[in-house]
Amino acid sequence: MPDSITSGAIVVRELPFGPDGLATLWLLFFGYCFLGWCAESAYCSVLERKLVNRGFLNGPYLPIYGSGALLGLLLMQDVQSVAVLFLVGGALSCALEFATSWVMEKAYHARWWDYSHLPLNLDGRVWVGGFFEFGVGVVLVAKVAQPLLSVPLLLMSQPARATVAALTALTFFADLAVTHVGLSGFRSKMDDLVGSMRSRAFALGQWAPAIPHVPSPSDAMDALSGYIPSRSDIASLVGWEHIRELSLGRRLGAARRSLSRHMPDVSLPQINMPVPKIELSALIDAARNAQGEVAEHFSSALNAQEKRILGAFPSLRPSEYQSMIDDLYDAYRKHAGRQ
Repeated sequence: MPDSITSGAIVVRELPFGPDGLATLWLLFFGYCFLGWCAESAYCSVLERKLVNRGFLNGPYLPIYGSGALLGLLLMQDVQSVAVLFLVGGALSCALEFATSWVMEKAYHARWWDYSHLPLNLDGRVWVGGFFEFGVGVVLVAKVAQPLLSVPLLLMSQPARATVAALTALTFFADLAVTHVGLSGFRSKMDDLVGSMRSRAFALGQWAPAIPHVPSPSDAMDALSGYIPSRSDIASLVGWEHIRELSLGRRLGAARRSLSRHMPDVSLPQINMPVPKIELSALIDAARNAQGEVAEHFSSALNAQEKRILGAFPSLRPSEYQSMIDDLYDAYRKHAGRQ
């Protein structure tokens, strides 16, 4: 390694072209992948209140963090201004996250993360909070992590760096191959899930003519309106990991009791009548059962690698998930007489 970088932090763009330079570059990348995995997994574990392996790969490393760190170091390692590091680093990192989200969605027909519910987001792929987090991260990498990470690398001999780099690279790319093989059928399963969920939503829409027009004194409809499921309620209902949530069922039970109180003379028909007269609660129960069947079929078709991925990315959804939520929500509103 040249004398100019044997003291202090390793300067990425000054690494020599050769086996030792490539080994050092790889170890920096791998180190930041590991540090990113630690930070991301710790953050998600606190939110989920359980240990979460927050990574696309099986091992403790996140390539997007290694790539982002090296990109920032390559372009801005000699920048002294913290403000410039923060602003440019945040922008570069958001661009990397946006591109990664788009590529992974096209590859697997799934949204791996979605910030649509957060303010100032761009197509749900990046958001302003992420910009601030990435900006701070780039500052910490340039000012804190890189000098610290450089110490053990500089203390290693060239053979040691080559050996550790070879072993970690072998582990990393073997993991990448195993993950790719394990997810080879994930795209088609996502497509099948979309088809099944769309058919259920379409079936709900066909029930509209069977819904009787309920007499609607303003007090009764006002009482009912507070119990109509929101889009977020329906999202929890449709999501396979929340299929058996009880909160929606309790809300619908309250809606039925509210209607009975305000309209005691109205008989709410049951779903098993020869000529179906379907009430809102029966419709939701049917929807929940139908989506439960879809979820169970989908879950039973998953292999171990795919189940691990769903655990690592709890907000993962089919690409057309939001449009399906809108279909279901519109169906519920129609059946509730709130067009």
